[in-house]
Amino acid sequence: MKQLKQFQKIGVDFMLNRKTALLADDMGLGKTAQAAGVIDRLNPKRALVLTLASLKINWEREIKDFVSKDFKYQILFKTTDKVDPDANIIIVNYDLIIYEDIKKQLRKLDYDVIILDEAHNLSNMEAKRSKNVYSNYGLIRTAQRVYALTGTPVRNRPKDFYIMLKTLAPECIEPYTAYEDYVVHFCAGFRDSYGSLNDKGASNVEELAERIKPFMLRRLKEDVLAELPPLIEKTIELEITPEIQAVLDEENELEGDINEYNPNAELGVQATVRRQLGIAKLPQVYEYIENLLQTEDKIVIFAYHTDVINSIRKQFAGYGVRCVRGGMTAGLKQTEVDLFVKDPNSRIFVGQFTAAGFGVDGLQKVASNVVFAEIDWVPGNMDQARDRVRRMGQTRPVVAHYLVVPNALDDNILQTVIKKGKVITRLLSDTEKTEEKEENDMSIETSLERIATALETMLGVAATAELTCNTCTCGENAPKAEEKPKKAPAKKKSEPKVAATDPVAVPQAAPAPVVEAEIVPDPAPVENSLDDLLGDVAAPAEEVKYTLDDVRTAFQQFIKALGQAEGVAKGKEILTKHGYKVVTEIQEKDFATIIKELKVA
Repeated sequence: MKQLKQFQKIGVDFMLNRKTALLADDMGLGKTAQAAGVIDRLNPKRALVLTLASLKINWEREIKDFVSKDFKYQILFKTTDKVDPDANIIIVNYDLIIYEDIKKQLRKLDYDVIILDEAHNLSNMEAKRSKNVYSNYGLIRTAQRVYALTGTPVRNRPKDFYIMLKTLAPECIEPYTAYEDYVVHFCAGFRDSYGSLNDKGASNVEELAERIKPFMLRRLKEDVLAELPPLIEKTIELEITPEIQAVLDEENELEGDINEYNPNAELGVQATVRRQLGIAKLPQVYEYIENLLQTEDKIVIFAYHTDVINSIRKQFAGYGVRCVRGGMTAGLKQTEVDLFVKDPNSRIFVGQFTAAGFGVDGLQKVASNVVFAEIDWVPGNMDQARDRVRRMGQTRPVVAHYLVVPNALDDNILQTVIKKGKVITRLLSDTEKTEEKEENDMSIETSLERIATALETMLGVAATAELTCNTCTCGENAPKAEEKPKKAPAKKKSEPKVAATDPVAVPQAAPAPVVEAEIVPDPAPVENSLDDLLGDVAAPAEEVKYTLDDVRTAFQQFIKALGQAEGVAKGKEILTKHGYKVVTEIQEKDFATIIKELKVA
C-alpha cells in the first residue's frame, strides 16, 4: 500500500471535514490519490466515481494502491452494462450517464460518497451530463458526501463556477444563489437591448475567491515543491474499446501463424500490431490531451509512427501544433521549437522519438508535461524524449504521462523499458562506485580493461533479465545460438493487488535529494533497431502530409537563408508561378510541390 505525502494527507483531512468540497490542486499533485485516501478512511459500503473514459481503469488501479481494504470494484464500459448493487466502488465515465438506463440504475442506489473527477466537464448547465449529476433528480442527491476534483475549476469565466457552487456550496454565494443575481454580481452581467443576459464578464473576483475558501482547497506545484520529486510518472491504462480489441484479436491470429523456423517472424507481428494499436488508441489519446489542455498552457507529445503523428496534428490543428519528425533539417527542427516556445497560441509540440528526442532544446522553457501516445522499445529513446523538458532551465517538476493498453503490446513494451532502464542504471552505478576506489592515475591499458569488463557485465545482466541489446550492431532481438525461437508471450491478466497490512504511521522527514544516474547519449544516435525498420515496412508507403503551417515554415526558412529583400522577392516569384498572391491562398494539392521548390532554391 502506497503512502500519501504530507500535503496530500492535509487534502484528505480537508475533504473529510466537510460533506462537500472541491479539491483544485495543480496537475501532478495527486488528486486521485487523495480521493483514494478519502475512500480508505471512510470505508464506504458503496462509492461512485464519475470520470473520463480514458481514466476509468487508472482510477481502479490508484484506489487499490492507496486503500487497505479489499473492495469489490465495477467499471461500466457499455450502455448495456448492468450495475452491480453489491459493488463497493463503481466507476463510470460521464458519457455513459447521459443514457437513461445507466442513469436510472445508478440513481436507484445510495452512496456514502460520490467523486466528481475532472469536474470542469460539468460546468455547462445545459449539458445533459451536468443535469444528470446536479439537478434535483441528479446522481448526487443519493449521496451523503460529494467531492469534486479539478485543476481548472474556472475554465474561462466566473459563470463556469456557478452550477457547482449553487449545488455543492450555496452558502458561499448567498444571497446571489439565483443565476441572474450571480451573473450581475460576479460576471459584470447586464441585459442588452434585446433583453438577453450577458454573462461573459467578471466582477468582484476577489470577493468570490474569499467566499469559496471554506469549500475549495488549491495548491500549486511551487507551494509543495519540497515534497515533490523532480519527475512524476503516470501510467494511464486505457479502456479496451472494440477497435483496440480488434487489434488484439488480430495479434493472436498473427501469432498463431508464426513460422517456428523463422526466428524473426515474431518481430514482424509485433511491428504490425504496434502500428495498429497506436492508431486504435487515438480516440482516447485525443480525450486525454484535450483534458490536459484544460489545465496546462503547453504540452509536449511523443509518438513513434508517422500516421499517428499526422492524426494528432490534424485533430488539434486549432492549437497551433508544431512538429519535429524524420526527414527535417536541423534548422527546420529548431524553427519548429522556436515557434512553439515564442508563440502563445502554439500549445502542442509533437515529436517523433528518434527525430525530436536528440538535439532539440528549448521546450523546457514553456512546458513541463510530456505525453507518450506510444512507447519506444529503447530506454535511451524514452529518456531522451522525456529529457527534452527535464533539463537545465526547467523550473517545475516534470510530469510524464504514459498512455498504454493494459496487458497489451505497448504495456509490455513499457514494462520492458523500465526493466532495461533499471539494468542500465544499476550497471552504471556499480561501475562508478568501482571507479571511485581505483587510483586516479590509471594507465591507458587499465582503462581499456575496465571498459571491456563493464561491457561484459552489461551483456551478462541483460541476458539474465531476458532483455535484448538495442545499441549493438548485431541486430535487435538476435536469437542466441543454443536457444530455440520463442513465440510471442501470452498476455497476462492483471490481478488486483491487496495490501497485506494496514498502513503504519511514519514520522515525516525532509525528503532526501534524488540523485539519478545520467546516461550520456552518443553524439549521434545510430538507428539500427530492427523494430524501427519493421515499423516502416508494416505500414504501406505513403506520401508525407503537409499542412499550411509547414508551408509557412518553409517560406520563413527560405527568406532567412536568402535575406529579407531577396527572399521575399523570390518567394513572390514562386507564389506567382503557381497562381497565388499570398501564402494563405495556397491549396493543399500544391503544399508538397512548393515546399520542395523552396528547399531546392
